[in-house]
Amino acid sequence: MKIQIIGAGAMGLVLAHFLSSKNEVILVVKKGTSERYKDVKVLIDGHYYRLNVKISEKLDEADLTLVAVKSYDLPNISDVKIAGDVMFIQNGLTHLRYKIGKRNFYCVTTWAARKIDEKTSELTGRGYFRVGSEDGFLDLSFLRDTGINAEWVDDIKMELFRKAGINAVINPITAIYRIPNGAIIENQYINFISKKVSEEIQMLYNKMGLKINVWEDVEYTANVTRRNYSSMLQDILKGSRTEIESITGELLKYANSNKIEMQLNELLYNTLKNLEFQKS
Repeated sequence: MKIQIIGAGAMGLVLAHFLSSKNEVILVVKKGTSERYKDVKVLIDGHYYRLNVKISEKLDEADLTLVAVKSYDLPNISDVKIAGDVMFIQNGLTHLRYKIGKRNFYCVTTWAARKIDEKTSELTGRGYFRVGSEDGFLDLSFLRDTGINAEWVDDIKMELFRKAGINAVINPITAIYRIPNGAIIENQYINFISKKVSEEIQMLYNKMGLKINVWEDVEYTANVTRRNYSSMLQDILKGSRTEIESITGELLKYANSNKIEMQLNELLYNTLKNLEFQKS
């Protein structure tokens, strides 16, 4: 199978490594940057692997295009039209508005990766890897055969909103207070704030008819990732842009259209935007 991956961040590089074991993989990078990706390595379970894929600065024809850019970089590909299938793998909900392929698939995952340095990316966690679409079914054996534990879900929008609800509670709170995920359930003061934020999201989901228990999902995630530092906190510490717009920003848009007030979520959103502004 011929697969091109748009986005050479940590997750894009890790997925390229796995997929290249059984497929022809092309890593599409920004113009003028291809030299940077020579001798790139990935660190998986304590072992280093040299990335063995074709590097290109332009899109090619492929059976599948995997879009692995950050959510705030999606506007850069908004005018792109791809003949084959497309799979989006972003945090938040922004990518639901993008229809650039013959068929558009969406991935919700708790796999995690980070950049160690400019030449090395590390797989820091394996979790679920759920894929779905309203455009038809996709055989996921091409993922499973390479060690990616992909599973098909019929209602991918439900999964996207479930993950967005979890991220909207854990990410901004941990980023603002600079604490590990476990503090959401272990610190009584942070726990109080987190529950109030989740209650607002729950009201929105109830109004939208989404059968999701927000706090139950948040509590479970905070427990199993208790020692982890959220991606949003890592972005703030690095002085990088966060994905608050695609997570809380999108939920606030849904709240506005459903006439639901989410003042605490709005406070978190504006606090994060201010932190971004201070770093810019």
